[in-house]
Amino acid sequence: MFNTKQKLLITLLDMTKKDPLSVQTKACAYIFGLALLLAWTYVLISSGLIISLILAVIFVAGLYFQVNRYASKLINSSSTQKPRIEDIRLLVVSSKSMILFCIGALVAYVAMLFNGG
Repeated sequence: MFNTKQKLLITLLDMTKKDPLSVQTKACAYIFGLALLLAWTYVLISSGLIISLILAVIFVAGLYFQVNRYASKLINSSSTQKPRIEDIRLLVVSSKSMILFCIGALVAYVAMLFNGG
């Protein structure tokens, strides 16, 4: 388990150093995460807590499965075959947007809890 995580980390660090679009990829990830958060906030305000909770679970599950898909592609790539840069970019976009969305949704739910929401 540790060996596969280490292999994935080394592959990601090596390929992102070589990627000329790494800054744009991170910016795209944050923009996508903010777009998901804004869509979720709109649903929270207009439809209520239960519908927004269902939508949050769908967003997180979709991003989680996408992160797992691209991470397993990178782990399973053989040592002779270089991993595709597109897979690495999609992994970065999925993981960063999932982290941003989860933090934003968690903060919103905690704020609603403390405000008596």
